[in-house]
Amino acid sequence: MTDLLPSLRALRDAAPRDTAERDTLTRAVAELERRVRPTFQEQVTEFHRALDFPVRDTPTVPDDDEVRLRARLIAEEAFEVLAAMFPVFDWDNIVSRVRYVVEAARVGPVDLPALAHELADLHYVTSGTAVQLGFDERAVLNEVHRANLSKFGAGKDHRGKALKGSGFVPADVAAVLRAQGWQGGEELR
Repeated sequence: MTDLLPSLRALRDAAPRDTAERDTLTRAVAELERRVRPTFQEQVTEFHRALDFPVRDTPTVPDDDEVRLRARLIAEEAFEVLAAMFPVFDWDNIVSRVRYVVEAARVGPVDLPALAHELADLHYVTSGTAVQLGFDERAVLNEVHRANLSKFGAGKDHRGKALKGSGFVPADVAAVLRAQGWQGGEELR
């Protein structure tokens, strides 16, 4: 069954966006992925290995550069979530201040148990938001994972973030949501 996934994904990716054909293929991919389901952590590990990011099997506090990279990525994604919820607010000033702190502040000492706890809380809150918004988080995560793996080959920027290469195919989250019954055009109120 897992042998079908790459072919089915290729058919889906080749189908024009915003079409019934792509939506049908998106549903088929999601169903097959549900049946073979690697865990989300296994998918992230696959991404890290593909892009030569560190993968550790023992709880470890990484070096300062890795701590800064993870802090930058978490802040970037958090502000993208807020911008999606509050699109009329100008986030630039706050974002630039947070970037400055992440770059200028002294790292550590990192309290690994506290950090692990807060990351779990953050994951719990983001998953709870998906539940309240009524979408299958796993299907969206699978689509974002597919897009992230298409970055492979472009390397990293000077700060360690994965670059999008010529083969990058952005995540089509709207198709995933449509496959779950979303009609489109709704906004958060």
